[in-house]
Amino acid sequence: MISKEAERIHKESLIVEGHRDVFEMVRLKRAGEHYPVLSKIVPRLKKGGVTVSVFAICGDAVSHANGTYRYLHAALENIDALRREAEASGGKIKFILSAADLPTGPVDDTVYFLLSFEGGKPLEGRLEYLRTFYQLECACRPSRMIGVASLLLLSPKVSTPEAWLQAFPFLL
Repeated sequence: MISKEAERIHKESLIVEGHRDVFEMVRLKRAGEHYPVLSKIVPRLKKGGVTVSVFAICGDAVSHANGTYRYLHAALENIDALRREAEASGGKIKFILSAADLPTGPVDDTVYFLLSFEGGKPLEGRLEYLRTFYQLECACRPSRMIGVASLLLLSPKVSTPEAWLQAFPFLL
């Protein structure tokens, strides 16, 4: 049993789901669900009091790439699917594209998604693809489209934060 004080703190706090994979969205779409995030995932997150979710929209596993080895294609396909759900959501799905988009407290009927890649295979080793995904955030902001805000990369050749900043100075 949860104390009234714990319940109050939970209700008044900004609850962030630190990691969500794309698997459920893909599985539900394959099962015929037209808007799986809006119809299934958002209601469940809101029931738990979640306002922000960090969503790994694609990554290095075949399961992140919709069962294919076409990682870049799957990333674009998944981003587009989630963008279309956001457009149809009536404001229940929003994207965090900058610090200004981060809510300061709980929001009753909206989940804010911060998109990420779980690995670099969607970039196919091409710096211009990294720039493009990064720039989607900036260039598309007026139309409220979407960019990928974070990227989890593991590389033996670029293994420290300093090395990443030297390799990709535009990330500063």
